[in-house]
Amino acid sequence: MTVITGCSHPGILNIIQRVKENFPNEVIHLVLGGFHLMNEEPKTIKSIVKSMKELGVENVGPTHCTGEEAQIIFKNSYRDHFIPIGVGKQLEM
Repeated sequence: MTVITGCSHPGILNIIQRVKENFPNEVIHLVLGGFHLMNEEPKTIKSIVKSMKELGVENVGPTHCTGEEAQIIFKNSYRDHFIPIGVGKQLEM
């Protein structure tokens, strides 16, 4: 399963938790889009990353409103499972 967000105003964790409630047996292979974390403290971002991993999110592709600092934290945490996303990026699913 792939979860694509616009700008996660309700909270990226709330979105993922809702997906898990509706599809409890599905593995979330990828979450991509705006995570809306540009004004969050690093401690909060790290907690969100930890929770996403606990929810079984295998890969992430944070974009625009995620914020630069959050993107770095996601990249350092997800390493090879971090997908840089930008204009014109093509993904095979």
